[in-house]
Parts: sequence; structure tokens; C-alpha cells
Amino acid sequence: MLGGYVSFTVTVSNPPPLNYQWRFNGASLLGATNAAYRDSGRGRNQHRENYSVVVTNLAGSVTSSNALLTVIVPPTLALQLWAGYPLLNLSGMLSNNFVVQYSDDLADPNWINLLCLTNLPASPYLFLDPDGAGQPARFYRAFMQ
Repeated sequence: MLGGYVSFTVTVSNPPPLNYQWRFNGASLLGATNAAYRDSGRGRNQHRENYSVVVTNLAGSVTSSNALLTVIVPPTLALQLWAGYPLLNLSGMLSNNFVVQYSDDLADPNWINLLCLTNLPASPYLFLDPDGAGQPARFYRAFMQ
């Protein structure tokens, strides 16, 4: 979850004493020297992060394979009027697929597809709702597929 915590644990069968050093994208993490590591949710700005650990004892050291953490950022949709037309601003993860839907009645469970995007080319992505001008009410939602 974006902004949440993530925990990693390593189990080693070699004899102690064991020393641990956790790494983030190849760089050592300060103070991360236990068999378990918990990321304190430091406000990730990357969507793909690699974590690994180097375990050392008197016989030598070994580095784990990377554990890939993929942070999924939910899309956001902002609305403003431009010459009377709804101008929508979709922000989301690039190269992902999105659907934007609308409804004239929030109680109606049948939403209508307004835009289907394959491989989002830019974020934010601006587009008009050409049929939205003059509507008394129109509600929008976006989701990633």
C-alpha cells in the first residue's frame, strides 16, 4: 500500500554469529542489520523497488536475490470546465491501462465507459468529455486494469 509499511525476513541455516545488511536498489540501508527489516513507509517516489540482504559469518558472505516490491499508485481524476465542457485530468502509473467511466446518477449501478487507455502515455493525461457540456450532473470515476 502506498505510504504503508513493508517487512522482509531472511532465514539462514549457517552457524552463528551472523551479520545482516539490508540493501535498497543495491545501496546499504543505514541501521538495517537484523534478520528482519521493516521499511517505515518513507514516502516512496518509485514504483519498483529492489530489496536484498547480505548475510555474513566467519565462513564468508552471501547476497540474497532481489525481492521486487511493486508499489501500485491508484489513479486520480480531477475535473474542471473548459469552454463549458468537462476537462478531465487523469493521473496514474505510466504504461498501465485505465478506464474512465461516467454516470448521470450515482444510484445507478450501470456506469458508461468514456475512455479506455492502453499504456498510459503521459501523466497527467488531459481529455474532454464531448457529451458532458450542459449536463445537469455527471459523475466520473477511473480505475486501473
